[in-house]
Amino acid sequence: MAFWRHYRRNVGRLVDLETADGSTLRCRITAATRDSVTVETSHGPRDLAWADVLSASVQVEFRRAAAVPEVDEAAEATAAADPADAADPTDEEG
Repeated sequence: MAFWRHYRRNVGRLVDLETADGSTLRCRITAATRDSVTVETSHGPRDLAWADVLSASVQVEFRRAAAVPEVDEAAEATAAADPADAADPTDEEG
């Protein structure tokens, strides 16, 4: 289940998230792990389990209020070397 890496790669980006309860959130991705995604909404931070996320669409921003956080390249390399991800037949990258 390596799809979460797409979210991690887009940390700092503005997205519209459709949730399992039928709501849509305009939020910014602040973190993504194997278990959940953390987003910043107009009401503050929110953690969502992957089961609660139906879809997401990255929004184009012509003006950006804040800088994109730096990506931890060591964490990227460690995650890329994870044999569990390499064995995932649904992984489009690998």
